[in-house]
Amino acid sequence: MKKVVSIVLCITILISISGPTLAHAKNETNTKQVQKIERILDKLTQKSSTPKEMINVLRSLSNAELNMVIDKCKERIEAKGEKRVEGKKGNNLPRYGLLSAVDDYTYFTLTLAWLAAADIAESVGYPLSATLVRYSVLGLDYYEQSGQFSAAIMNSPSFTNLLSSYRNSGQMSYSGSLIFPKNEIADLFFSLHDVSIIMSRYYNSIVINISDKFDFEYWEYDDVWVAMINNWAWLCQNSYILKQKDVYIAFSIQ
Repeated sequence: MKKVVSIVLCITILISISGPTLAHAKNETNTKQVQKIERILDKLTQKSSTPKEMINVLRSLSNAELNMVIDKCKERIEAKGEKRVEGKKGNNLPRYGLLSAVDDYTYFTLTLAWLAAADIAESVGYPLSATLVRYSVLGLDYYEQSGQFSAAIMNSPSFTNLLSSYRNSGQMSYSGSLIFPKNEIADLFFSLHDVSIIMSRYYNSIVINISDKFDFEYWEYDDVWVAMINNWAWLCQNSYILKQKDVYIAFSIQ
């Protein structure tokens, strides 16, 4: 009995000693993490900061840290009390989208938050969506010649069925639309979804040209985004930072 009591007493003492120590260590780690993120935000929300610098720094962070970046961006912008002005999006809008008299700090902070979200999306299996979000944030059209989108499209049953029909038709060219359903390749659904496609015969090859417009307003929001990105609803409310951009994809098949 004494042995049992002694063991219980030892365990109790160990818990009483290690409990606060472990909690302190965890709090200290969290504090250091927060301080790290705050320093990153201080650096990357300056006017001298470049998108390339933002992307390089964010790619060195874990998903937990990237989510923390988004959280801190939200806190900072809400603290500034910036208000959104309702209106329509378009390519002729200023770089500040629908923010009225917004300053550079707010613009860079929103840019940073969306780039962090893109990195999280890429890390959990949505590299195509992440790529178009980055290009949209930076205001760039996307051009690709036999790249990552081409590889994904060639694995899509919707595309292979259309290609097979075209091969069997004997037509020299085909022009139409192509829809990528979510149950095939989710990343294509989120990034492209409904595209224009032209197929042409060229000697022994078939040349494929695909075009689309990336406009976040037409994204199908899904639980997957809510699950992987903190403050997803807040990001969607601030999606005006994204610009509607053109997407061009070209590749050929023997």
